[in-house]
Amino acid sequence: MSAENPDLPPAKVVDEEEEEQKPPVEEFKYYLKHEVSYKIVATKWGLFTALGGFTYFYHFAWTVAGVDNYCDYTRTMSCASKSGEDASAVYDMAIALVTIFHMVEWLRQTVFLTTALVNVNLMPLYYFLSINVPYGFIAMLIAIGARFSADGMECVEAQTKRSEYLRDQIFALVLYFFMCFAHILFFKIKGPEWCHEQWLADDGDEEE
Repeated sequence: MSAENPDLPPAKVVDEEEEEQKPPVEEFKYYLKHEVSYKIVATKWGLFTALGGFTYFYHFAWTVAGVDNYCDYTRTMSCASKSGEDASAVYDMAIALVTIFHMVEWLRQTVFLTTALVNVNLMPLYYFLSINVPYGFIAMLIAIGARFSADGMECVEAQTKRSEYLRDQIFALVLYFFMCFAHILFFKIKGPEWCHEQWLADDGDEEE
């Protein structure tokens, strides 16, 4: 009588033991912890570099445009019965507030990209800088309010570029609902099972 194949039963036992050792899928909020999010972002670094890179350049463009418009030569052109620095003051504060927001958000996305590219856990700093999120919504609302205020409307022709920058914060405001925590939105779309799979992935399984 031939001996049984010694390979098959042990292989089955090993597979069962591996399944038993794997932790179960957690609730979605578990994957938002900084150490867990870091592991997922590091595992899919190519994907999140593309996602974070778009947001990075998006806010960089807003920052450059904000600095340019704050110093624009048209800022002292007379409008709303004002001239000189008084005319400049119609939009100055709003442009400054929203430019600071975009600048901090640009830095926050730099931290996220570093986490993905350098494989170092900077997610605690990224989450800390998220205090910029509520500030950003407030700053953009102030900017829109300044643009459509009585004085702001009277300065549209004299300070065209500056008024357009503030007007366009309407689009920035809408997009920011989706972009402020883009990786969390992506996690949510993919689901806890996908997040769990990436979290458990071995270092050798990371994208190259």
